[in-house]
Amino acid sequence: MHQIENNLRRAGADSIGTRFLLTVERFADRIALREHNAGISYRTLLDRVLHVAGGLKALEIGIGDSVVVSVSTTTDGVVAILAILFVGAIYVPVEEGYPPERIAAIVSDVNAKAAIVDMRTAATTVDVLNDARVTIGQYATLIESRSLDAARVHTDAASIASILYTSGSTGKPKGVAQIHRNVLHHVDTLTRRFSIDHEDRQTLLASLAFDGSTTDLY
Repeated sequence: MHQIENNLRRAGADSIGTRFLLTVERFADRIALREHNAGISYRTLLDRVLHVAGGLKALEIGIGDSVVVSVSTTTDGVVAILAILFVGAIYVPVEEGYPPERIAAIVSDVNAKAAIVDMRTAATTVDVLNDARVTIGQYATLIESRSLDAARVHTDAASIASILYTSGSTGKPKGVAQIHRNVLHHVDTLTRRFSIDHEDRQTLLASLAFDGSTTDLY
């Protein structure tokens, strides 16, 4: 891991994935995420992300592919999102309660190649995804996959990281794309402005499908 991080620093790579690897190196045993009083360390989070990323690679998901995310827990959602970014793909989160027609519209609009679902969300999404011929990855299966080599984590800061959709309250929902560099610049700016450091805690109250979650997530 240390050799990987040193190579990333020398190369000047700064994607969300490479930034996460640097964070894991510094704080491997600190709690990264807590949900319902259950916490996981950065080391454990990375292990899960690499397994899911390996599963995505096995499904031939890679740079520039759009991947819909529909899972029922925040922890699994974070793992899925980071795994998608690790392989250079674009994450497109949808809420569990979205009506089928909205999910279908999003899947079509982003030309989704794959989707990550779990047993609970599959009940409301699988028919739509099958109709669109989208490759479906069950989270429980992906996390048992062979891990991605951390040296292969996507490093292009100018590539698209996410497409998040507006509420559509004033018309048709619109997808807004963000590149890795813009997301990190936004987070770095707020971190400096509010003097946030590793001793602070962030709440994640917004849905992962809402753009307000970006600040708290990263």
